[in-house]
Amino acid sequence: MAGMASNRNRRIPKNYQGQKPTGRQIKDLLNPLLDELQERVKTQPGDVVNAWPELVGEKIASMTEAVSFQSGVLVVKVSNSALYSLLVSHEKRRIEGLLKSYFPTLTINKIQFRIR
Repeated sequence: MAGMASNRNRRIPKNYQGQKPTGRQIKDLLNPLLDELQERVKTQPGDVVNAWPELVGEKIASMTEAVSFQSGVLVVKVSNSALYSLLVSHEKRRIEGLLKSYFPTLTINKIQFRIR
């Protein structure tokens, strides 16, 4: 009789649906996981920093350095005040547009230029 009482008091697993199998197939788990990984790879901060020379061209890249990309802010060091002024007043919008076209899934809030 004691054995019967313990069977009656057994805990039923969460989300148990009677006689249906409770496991999930790997294909149901793998596709969403792979999609998430692909999105993460596309938007790594290092990718934005590494793409800087290609985005701005060889001439500007030789006088600037993208140093970080965090929380939607790209920080770029500039070699002199004349170039800083040119980038802030004339090139900033163009570069932001290029960034958005290269990284469409990425949120780009602003570019901060700093003199070295």
